Amino acid sequence: TAYLRDPTLRTPQPMVLLPSPSHGVPGPAQFAFDLGVLQADAASAGLWAWVASSAAPALADGLHACGQALLGQARDAFPGHFAGPDAQVLVHLAAERRATFACTPALQRPPGGIAPGLAAAGDYIDGPYPATLEGAVRSGLAAAQALD
Repeated sequence: TAYLRDPTLRTPQPMVLLPSPSHGVPGPAQFAFDLGVLQADAASAGLWAWVASSAAPALADGLHACGQALLGQARDAFPGHFAGPDAQVLVHLAAERRATFACTPALQRPPGGIAPGLAAAGDYIDGPYPATLEGAVRSGLAAAQALD
C-alpha cells in the first residue's frame, strides 16, 4: 500500500478500480482509495491509498522500487496529478506481505453469515471492497450490526 498525497484530485467515487497490466497499463496497484472522502477528516484530505494485492512480483526489487512503480502508476493514471517532489507525494509505503489474498477474476468469497448468532468478518468475506483494511473494517461493522 502506498499512501500518496494530492489535494486536487477528485473522482466520482472514493474507490477507483485501476486498469490492469493485461489492458496495457503497467503498475502493481489494482485499487486506489480516496481516504479524505472515506474517513471524512481534515488529516486525510487529499490522501490516497494505492493498494497492490499479491504484490510479491512488484516487491521483487525492494520496497523502494515498488513505491516508485506505484507513484509512476498514479501519475500515469491521473495525468497532472500526484505532481511535485516524490518525498512530498509518497507519504508512506507499507508491505503487509500476508495481508491480502489474490483478487483474481471470478473469485467467489464466502458470505459473512455462518450460523444463527455467528458471523464471520474480514477482508476475505464477500462485500463491496477488495482485500483491504477498509474492507475488513466494514465487514466487521456489518457482522456486529447483524448480531444486534
